[in-house]
Amino acid sequence: DKTGGSRNGWLAKKGSARAAHFPPNIPDRHRGPNGRGKIKGLDWRIGPECKGPNASYDVLVRAAKLNGMGRNLDLGSEYTVRGGQYIDRAIKLKPNSGEANFIYGMMLSEGGGFKEGQKYLDKAVTLGYTEAEQSLAQSDLLSDRRDKALERLRRLAQQNPDNAIIRQQIKLIEDGKFYIWDIPAPDINIKPST
Repeated sequence: DKTGGSRNGWLAKKGSARAAHFPPNIPDRHRGPNGRGKIKGLDWRIGPECKGPNASYDVLVRAAKLNGMGRNLDLGSEYTVRGGQYIDRAIKLKPNSGEANFIYGMMLSEGGGFKEGQKYLDKAVTLGYTEAEQSLAQSDLLSDRRDKALERLRRLAQQNPDNAIIRQQIKLIEDGKFYIWDIPAPDINIKPST
């Protein structure tokens, strides 16, 4: 499998939860370099499939996620550029994909483009993507709208009473923190509702 499917469970099980958002959540100094090596290897394998005009939506989304993690792990600006290009192409293939709109909005807003990312995150929210609402709260927080971030997360917690991550994110803000994804790695288990 050229895309790194089943043989690379690290990406799906641990990597995405630990490096999908900025700042990455690497529990010890040994896992960071190992993850960086795996991302480079997977990127080397999936990249050629994405370059062709007939790349599938699934391959483009997987490559965008991978390159987003590479960006978050400081592997170089080319990861940011490629991730943006791949997810832009995926959205053109499926404009009403909650996942693709979320990924693009998250990448833009976590890179500092809060205003640019908001339209994609808003669309993902309307498509039922809970994590997009969390990313909007992060964007609110970094844009000095702490009260709006708390209001958004509290409303989301009421709508999703079994989601412990949202409660932890509210506590982080109440404790004066600025990154809602800065949750200890063993507690991260993100499962978007779509």
